[in-house]
Amino acid sequence: MSNRIAFFSDGSDLVENFGLDESGKAIFESHYNIARGHHIPVITRGDEEYEINRLRWGKDFGQDADQPDILSAGGIQKLEKEATSRAIIPVSGFYIWKRDNKNDHPFFVRKIDNSLLYIAGFTFQDKENDFTYVEMLMMESNTLIQPITEKMPLILKRDHAMNWLKNELEAGQIHNMAQSEFLITDLTVHRVTKELNDLSKNDPSLIQPIPK
Repeated sequence: MSNRIAFFSDGSDLVENFGLDESGKAIFESHYNIARGHHIPVITRGDEEYEINRLRWGKDFGQDADQPDILSAGGIQKLEKEATSRAIIPVSGFYIWKRDNKNDHPFFVRKIDNSLLYIAGFTFQDKENDFTYVEMLMMESNTLIQPITEKMPLILKRDHAMNWLKNELEAGQIHNMAQSEFLITDLTVHRVTKELNDLSKNDPSLIQPIPK
């Protein structure tokens, strides 16, 4: 699975496509080594417009914290009843480890054209500790990623990401739709440095391909 992502975009495409307020440019700070517990850009929708904020990724994020599972259609519908809102998490790519073995080299997954990926999820309110957090939905890995790990973030094309936020997609539809969203030719995966395992590292060298 993936519990590490990267975001390196000036946000101009998000501002244009989602009609976001440009005053939030600080939200688009680049980070090449984002783990659960970090605050990440998250798009939600109010009554009439899209909004972007930085929210904490995950309620619990320690090494022993439970990681999200692949949910059935019914499981996603049930989870939505507990959620505050639907969310889209824009990322430049995500990291995976072979069979989730952190002693192995990580791999970086991104779109061939380097445009953003849109991960579907939900926001939740931790009422006891008074903060909002976001969780990503997971899906079975496609044929490109399956040899490395069995599950990956549930990614949608931009138009469907917008439909998700506008509640124009049933929660139960999202998983089946995502299975056919991206062909093997849409994504690329390459091995990257083990320095990614050190959360103090944060620079473009982390996403550079290294020889197998």
